[in-house]
Amino acid sequence: MNWRAPQIVVRASQPDCTAEANRLAQLTGLPVEEFSESQESVADGNSSPWTLLVKPLELSLIRPDGLSVEIDFIRGKGIQRSREANFHSQPLARALSVKKFRQRTGQTPSIIDATAGFGTDGWMMASLGCKVQLLEASPVLAAMLMQALDNARNTAAAAASDSTLGERNGCNPAHNISVINTDSVQYLNNHGNAGADIIYLDPMYPQTRSKALVKKGMQLLHELIGPDNNGAKLLNSALNKASYRVVVKRPKGAPPLADTTQFTRQNFTGHSFTEHNFTGNISTVHSANTRFDIYHIDRA
Repeated sequence: MNWRAPQIVVRASQPDCTAEANRLAQLTGLPVEEFSESQESVADGNSSPWTLLVKPLELSLIRPDGLSVEIDFIRGKGIQRSREANFHSQPLARALSVKKFRQRTGQTPSIIDATAGFGTDGWMMASLGCKVQLLEASPVLAAMLMQALDNARNTAAAAASDSTLGERNGCNPAHNISVINTDSVQYLNNHGNAGADIIYLDPMYPQTRSKALVKKGMQLLHELIGPDNNGAKLLNSALNKASYRVVVKRPKGAPPLADTTQFTRQNFTGHSFTEHNFTGNISTVHSANTRFDIYHIDRA
């Protein structure tokens, strides 16, 4: 079955949110639905549009059947995991190898998360002290990420001493994150200064379980952005622009994202590029339901 992007309208939840709804409609290119006290969402199969509901301090993406999702960097999954006692030894942290990079260079690695999604992994990377650039092709998700980050920054500013905000090493992770609404392959290929020590990829993987077994956030994400059709191109672009490693998150038992023996890596020499096959080492960090494939970059 071919994927088709859902229609989405922007709507204010109350009169005070009308100006923000209009701003977001202009930012995302989506139509805005005028606020009405009697307005109700009516499910009508796939013919009814989704709603990006603008609340005073939150954006909610709502499917016609009422299933909804929000991005929350104050009480959400990312901040809960970043407060766990073994946070620095969890699989993601080990795959990024931030500690080893610091020991070798005396610096904290910069990271591009080229498949931002709901930003959970990006938040955890920022909680490790890294500067993280989130790339997200969906204008709706990008807007939701920006809103959630603004909330986290403002809440932290109002209660800077609150340790439950996930602050580590005296730094609020929200200040370490920026968001760009862009196609990741085009951004990495066409921006000369695009690059980072680590590039992180978590491309959408086809659903293999029934919808009843898939968490609501992932259901909505699958329907909103569709299947991954450019994973190989994205990995090749990432390998060209990462200086330390590329980390790819995959479901347990899934094949590698692409055959890197067919890739070419570009080196800039003088005024031209030379190309050669990727020959770096590849290692793996496993967790219960996922694994991280690590492509080690050798720029020598």
